[in-house]
Amino acid sequence: MADEIEKTMLDTLEKEANIGKIKADLEEAKANRAYNSYKKRQKQEQDLQEAMDDNIVKRVCKELGITQRELAERMGVHQNMPAKWSSGDEPSQMAINFMELLINHEKTKRQLDKFKQGFALIDEAKQGG
Repeated sequence: MADEIEKTMLDTLEKEANIGKIKADLEEAKANRAYNSYKKRQKQEQDLQEAMDDNIVKRVCKELGITQRELAERMGVHQNMPAKWSSGDEPSQMAINFMELLINHEKTKRQLDKFKQGFALIDEAKQGG
């Protein structure tokens, strides 16, 4: 009888251990699923951002701090053209080149402004010394 009780207790302990392992495995599976879902959403957001970055109209407007209408004015095209380009119509190579030149021009202007500020500081230091 004592052997049967001992065996029953051991079986019960073994079942409880298995239940604990099953619960732990279940929690791990839930965590993995949540992590995979998070990574999937993160990848989708990254893909969306890359697609937006690939859209030259949106990139130009963002870098220059202008609207699509202002971009159209600078390019001398109909005011709806940048909107069409940003929503799927492919701009001509000449339009793409022009927009890239606008970005490069803006970057060059910023660099020139920094040089001017630097030279102004040098001149100020010379006058003060």
